[in-house]
Amino acid sequence: MENENLSYPYNDFSKCDLKLTENYIENFSNEKNRSIFYPFDENRKLIGVVLIDIKHKFIENLIDNYNYENHSKIEISDKKPIYDFDFLPSVKKIKLPCTPIKSEYFITIDWLSVISWVLVYSSILSLFFMAFEYSRKLINLAISKDKMTGLMRRDVFERCYKSKQKDCAVIIVDIDNFKLINDNHGHLIGDDVIRKVSGILLNSIRIDDIAIRWGGEEFVILLDIYNKDEIAKRAESIRKQIAENTISGMIVTVSIGVCISKDIPFEAKFKHADDALYQAKKNGRNQVVCYA
Repeated sequence: MENENLSYPYNDFSKCDLKLTENYIENFSNEKNRSIFYPFDENRKLIGVVLIDIKHKFIENLIDNYNYENHSKIEISDKKPIYDFDFLPSVKKIKLPCTPIKSEYFITIDWLSVISWVLVYSSILSLFFMAFEYSRKLINLAISKDKMTGLMRRDVFERCYKSKQKDCAVIIVDIDNFKLINDNHGHLIGDDVIRKVSGILLNSIRIDDIAIRWGGEEFVILLDIYNKDEIAKRAESIRKQIAENTISGMIVTVSIGVCISKDIPFEAKFKHADDALYQAKKNGRNQVVCYA
């Protein structure tokens, strides 16, 4: 005590078992420290003290290690957090005893860090979900198509889309005399005719329209257009394109039946379009007939 010129009397430690200084900057290290004085007394006389310096970062390092090991976001500060709101968990306030000025520390969740990580993880999950959904749609699109023609398969349409087609115009396209093509030229030529006709159909519809290979040489097109003249014009354009293009060295024609009726079930529309197709065949083929 004499060598260090410490004048603490015994009474200075009467209320606390030790003394804790405020933060101060250590001269040789320029680091923030606190000092603890622990007294030794004999017969109520102070005969010595143990002096322990604790770096201010000691507690911060403890918190950082705890956060790292437990994947938590706890922080400690001598200032009240600016994000201390009623709807967030309450801030734990700690008062340090035995200091000249009653120091206060605040322990709480580092909400800014939590929010930033939430945004990062949510962005990653969103990208993953978008990639997953895109892949799923590509897979569904691939398995929903007829391998030969690239048109939608009938079973996929009936399972996934049929119930949604209450408001649409129905066009049925049938290749004329297809059995004769197979019998006279073989099934390979017949398959080529189906592929070429399907390509013309795909190039004649909009991206939101649906073209289905209904079976064999018969195709169904669904359009969300209700103008009779416009539908008849589009159907006639399809018929004309097929008739004017030589396919596998021959002239191929199609007969087309159209139904534009609104507010009736798909089955009824299909039946009307099929009746119109039958009338086109009966009238000599290679023509468009609209259901009256």
